[in-house]
Formats: sequence, structure tokens, C-alpha cells
Amino acid sequence: MVKTLSGDRHFRLITVLSFFVLVTAYFFALPFQFYLVDQFHSEAVTDFDDGQEISQTFLCYQPIHSIALKFATFGRENTGQITFSLFIHHETEGDQGAYIPGEQSAAEAGKELVWTGTIQLERLMDNHYYELTPPPDTSKHKGLFSLVLNATESSPQKGVSPWFSLFNAYDRGALYLAGQQSLGDLTFRVTVQTTAFRLIQSLSGPGEKCSLAQSKAPIYTLLILILLGGSLALFFLGSKNIERDEHED
Repeated sequence: MVKTLSGDRHFRLITVLSFFVLVTAYFFALPFQFYLVDQFHSEAVTDFDDGQEISQTFLCYQPIHSIALKFATFGRENTGQITFSLFIHHETEGDQGAYIPGEQSAAEAGKELVWTGTIQLERLMDNHYYELTPPPDTSKHKGLFSLVLNATESSPQKGVSPWFSLFNAYDRGALYLAGQQSLGDLTFRVTVQTTAFRLIQSLSGPGEKCSLAQSKAPIYTLLILILLGGSLALFFLGSKNIERDEHED
């Protein structure tokens, strides 16, 4: 009889341990999304007619889920389109792919086209974000990106303008107007999708700490660690209860 009870308690211990392992694995593998970049300052617009170009650089070491831009339509129905292109800048020897504002311009490194497409102006809403969702293979690229916007088939009275700040609100990238670096940054968001395991694993990567410092990722990581700590406490509590029952018998 004693052996049977002892076997039952060991079974309960194994059950609690299995639960802890499953919860840990689940939360480490569970994908979640967060804003890696959320430059929300919207202070100015600029003429953005046919043939003009605007670009914004940003750092990202996690898989990009979407990029959102805020446009001003001036309360009218516009025609034409914007061509957008996303480039990845290849690492140059010694910089390890990290972008250093004031010391390295986006034009200094070679870049590779990752993704391109068009935005139809009639689909844009005044002072609203327009979300761009890249193809899955974009997730393999990490480092310094450039988002380039080109106005095509639009006229001064039928065009739109992206919003931007009048100061360097995002200090891990730069705004370029007609190829020249300008004060300010686009009003834009970069949403990434990752897991706790991938996030913690990448913290030692080049530029990752400074990139994550601008996001809410540390908060998510902390919450996940709290959940794991709770699971661990539950495991030890269950173990202590089982041991106490054995001593009482």
C-alpha cells in the first residue's frame, strides 16, 4: 500500500514537472508582435510630386512584420501612385552593421533591394497610417534598412505628402530628401514578430541592444520571465506538497 501511494506521488511530481516544461517551451516559442520603431511625431509635410524621392533609414534585427507610414491627403481625392522600395545595407568591415548617426551616411555602404511595390493614392486616408506588409523572405535580412519613396504619376494638386518630424525624433536612422540628409524623421512604425527565445538569443548581436532600447521589447521579455518564474514557483510548491504528504504518511 505504501509503495502504491509513493508511486502516485511520484506520478504527480512528474506531472507537475511536465507542466512546467510545457509552459516554459510554449512561452519561449510563442510568437508576438511589438513596435520596434514608433516615431509618432507629425509636425510637417513637404511637396511630394512626380519625380521626387524621400527615404528613411532604420535599424532592425528582428523579422519585419509590417511598416506603416502616415500621409496627409489635404482632404481631397488624389490620383497617381507612390513607389516604395526597401533596401538592406550590407555590413562594411569594422562597423558590424551598426548605424552610427553623424559618422556614417546611408549612401556609404552598398545596398540590396529587398522588396518593392506601389501605393495607390486614392486608397490613402488623411492623417492615417498606411500599413505595408512585406513578403515572408524579408525576415532573413537584419541590420540597417532604407525605405525609399518615389512619387510617380502625381501632380501638385493631386498628390499626397508623408508626415515627418522637424527634429531627430528617431536617433537610429536618418531622413533623406532628394538624396540629401535632412533634419527630422518620417512619421513611421516598424512592427516586428519574434519569440522570447529569438529575442533573448539575439541580444548579443550587433546593434541589437541599442535597437531594442527604443522599443517595448524589454517589457515583453520581463513579462515572459515573470510567467516562467511563476511556473517555476508552482513546480517547487507542488514538489514541497508531495514531500510533506510523504512525511505525514
